[in-house]
Amino acid sequence: MSRSKPILVTGSHRSGSTWVGTMLSAAPGIGYIHEPFHLGHRPGICAAQFDHWFTYIVKENEGPYLRPIERTLQFRYDLAAEFHAIHSSKDVARAARDWSRFNALRLRRARPLVKDPIALLSAPWLADTFGMDVIVLIRHPAAFVSSILKLNWNHPFGDFTQQPLLIRDLLSPFSEELVETQDGRGDALHRAALLWKILHYVILRYRERYPNWLFRRHEDLSIDPMLQFEQIYLALNLPFDGRVRRVIRNHTGEENPSDPRDASSTRRNSARNVWNWQRRLSPEQTATIRLLVEDVSSQFYTDDDWETTH
Repeated sequence: MSRSKPILVTGSHRSGSTWVGTMLSAAPGIGYIHEPFHLGHRPGICAAQFDHWFTYIVKENEGPYLRPIERTLQFRYDLAAEFHAIHSSKDVARAARDWSRFNALRLRRARPLVKDPIALLSAPWLADTFGMDVIVLIRHPAAFVSSILKLNWNHPFGDFTQQPLLIRDLLSPFSEELVETQDGRGDALHRAALLWKILHYVILRYRERYPNWLFRRHEDLSIDPMLQFEQIYLALNLPFDGRVRRVIRNHTGEENPSDPRDASSTRRNSARNVWNWQRRLSPEQTATIRLLVEDVSSQFYTDDDWETTH
């Protein structure tokens, strides 16, 4: 992997991408870009307009996205696009801050690091089009579901069915389930489990097709962060120095909470955080989740990973 290639950190949401992106941004020369595929992203950062969560981009439909994303990776802030989204003095201050930061990163020739789980389904296009190094994060299904339930998030499955290229290329095995779920069937647990299964089914296909990508389980990173991040830094040709070690230690050490109130916090006792799902879910819920996802999850997790004695 090249020092100059942009980096994409992706995976399902709630897979630790913010944490991993923050740890990699501790390396000198990295320019962090936060979720340009998010439907609420600032247009100055990326002028592309996304109509669906997990937008799927391929050559056939790249037209509206190609130039805006290219500009984002070049740290070229789009003042004209941002102007139309400014409605308050706070927006003005944020635009000035982002414009200044992008200019500084461009002048320093920073290496772009895009942290974006919502870009997961477009990862092959991003890698092929912009030569990106890709890190894909994998999360235990029970941990993912418990986190979704805790946050009371409800994914709009219609955002999948309204993308015919996505159904054609990746999600045809789920066509029937998606239509049923789109109609509102299934409780929150079943819907979250289906979402995990869909996203990790795609990740499984990626693992088979793209052996040069980095695939890492959230649990492995959490239990031994120093060794795991050192290996990732090495693979990405990033310097792993004393400052980087201190940043990782400060964000993963035992003095941090294992389950912080702020879901976006990157400081936590990473080793204990791995098992929060055991406290949040009942044995019956855990068994139900495993039954729903086992044909995919068995490719990532063994019987030991489902034990509730940790």
